[in-house]
Amino acid sequence: MRRLAVIPCSELSSGVGQAPSLRRPLRPPPSPRVLVCFALVLALIVSPSCHRHRRPGQTDRTTIYTNDPNTADRLAGFYEIENRAWRWSGKEFAVRVRNPDKADSQGAAVVLRFTIPESQIAALGPITIRGDAGGEQLPPQTYSTAGAFEYRHNLPTSVFEDGDVTVTFTLDKSRRPSGDDRRNLGIVVESVGFEKKG
Repeated sequence: MRRLAVIPCSELSSGVGQAPSLRRPLRPPPSPRVLVCFALVLALIVSPSCHRHRRPGQTDRTTIYTNDPNTADRLAGFYEIENRAWRWSGKEFAVRVRNPDKADSQGAAVVLRFTIPESQIAALGPITIRGDAGGEQLPPQTYSTAGAFEYRHNLPTSVFEDGDVTVTFTLDKSRRPSGDDRRNLGIVVESVGFEKKG
């Protein structure tokens, strides 16, 4: 039978014979290259804008969405963005839109997407919209009910000969300022742009 060795108290007090430390040795810090890779991956995960769906025509400005703050310099006759989705127009409004590919040889359709609230119809009755696109007159269209609508009209190639095209719309009536609201309200516009002829 083996005898247990007796460790003198003097050795214990001097640290000899003590249990080894349970702390792990410190690891060297990660290299800068690893840190950069980690930061890029984290940015892709936490930033929804990296994966956010771009709507048709938004990137090349062939369609102007009124809730895009980056296109404010292409708008005239509009009020501030509301609900991150749209803007009220005035009685007359204009949008500067970039020519789509092949429009100078094939033409394109101008498309206005908008909503007429029930309050506008109740206050004004039917609303007629007229327009002009690069000097080309757009035929009038009358809307007598509330709802979401799409105004579409095919344009000839001559409209697209000189860079961007300014599209102007005019309403036959708008709601005048009342109370604390000093705006002259027309319709709620979502977008104006060019698409393939339908």
